[in-house]
Amino acid sequence: MNNEGLIVRVQFRQDPAGEWSVGDLVWAPSVIVRDPYRWCSVASDLPQGECAPAAQREAVRARTISVVESMGTADAGAREWLVTQDPGAERK
Repeated sequence: MNNEGLIVRVQFRQDPAGEWSVGDLVWAPSVIVRDPYRWCSVASDLPQGECAPAAQREAVRARTISVVESMGTADAGAREWLVTQDPGAERK
């Protein structure tokens, strides 16, 4: 069973002419873990702390980066979502 995934945040902007475009696109790799069963971000900033074993986190993150960036998304401005660096973010 594949318990890996990602969460994406897309922010849109409107120019003075009324045209819409993507202003910011960020993504964070994730995995579902057990004991207790929960969603776990494995982004490099570990916003939830260490909720998955290090080897699993690193492998999931590497696979996700490889897939997400395989078609030029990084060159188009997409980047890893570091939740702890968002304005107003508080780390628990």
